[in-house]
Amino acid sequence: MNPGPIPWILGGRFPAPPEETAEAVAVRQAMDWLAERPRDNPFFLRVSFNGPHTPVCPPAPFDRMMDPCIELPGGTDLPEGSPDWLAKELRKCADASALSREEIRKLRQCYFGEVSFLDSLFGRLLDWMRGEGLLDNTIVVFLSDHGTHLGDHGLVQKQTFFESVVNVPFIVRHPQQIAGSSRFHTPVETQSLLRTLLELAGLDPVADGVSPSPASCLRTGREPEARPVFSEFSLNSFAPHIQHDGRLVMVRHGHWKLSACIDPAIHDVALYDLNHDPEERTNLAGDPACTAQRETLLAFVRKHISEAK
Repeated sequence: MNPGPIPWILGGRFPAPPEETAEAVAVRQAMDWLAERPRDNPFFLRVSFNGPHTPVCPPAPFDRMMDPCIELPGGTDLPEGSPDWLAKELRKCADASALSREEIRKLRQCYFGEVSFLDSLFGRLLDWMRGEGLLDNTIVVFLSDHGTHLGDHGLVQKQTFFESVVNVPFIVRHPQQIAGSSRFHTPVETQSLLRTLLELAGLDPVADGVSPSPASCLRTGREPEARPVFSEFSLNSFAPHIQHDGRLVMVRHGHWKLSACIDPAIHDVALYDLNHDPEERTNLAGDPACTAQRETLLAFVRKHISEAK
């Protein structure tokens, strides 16, 4: 447990057999639904897992089977030069400094164990679908809404723009259309998922206002065109006692990432060069040598704001 304004219960062991977890129940219900549907009808099935959201409580033996890998990307402290909303507000409820090294090890072990458990459940569903002949012409997508902090950057939980939070799995499989074993490095937005599914399914991509679909790139194995990608949130939606109601926006273009608070005007800017600073330790927003990159990304933010109104 993390002391402070919000006493997070971060991890532990699920107190019952694996089959009693909500995620295992969801997989059984998915298989039952697929077994009962008419075989000649197209289908759309979304299977959502709450894990590994806090509290992260994998069942035995997954809670102790993973190496906690104590070496933390991003270090164990918040970098100097971090934006004020992060250093002065989010840390009120997400500061990992109250946790001992051993507690961080246990937190990471629980998280990795929960991810392994969820992988096994997803594999169980796919194996069952393969046995039923349901994978030959089915588009399968595996993705997450966000990552989390496990002591890295001196934080727990989410609500930042560091790579450990915004860089998530986005895996697409369809043997008839998608180039096998292709791995893409160009960032895309998860909100492109709907348009991508519609195009792969041969349906009219009517999802107005979403980012471009990478469907053609999935078919050819060609990297998508580099475009600005965005993420945004507000802190008071995460923890109501935080006195910060400004809208926070991040844009990434290529290896440059910028974030800013946009209310009442753009301020509290952070800029990182991920090629030379993958752990995001040095805020270059005030570096005269990076003025061009800063202004380019701020222009993307302004355009994003104006189009969202």
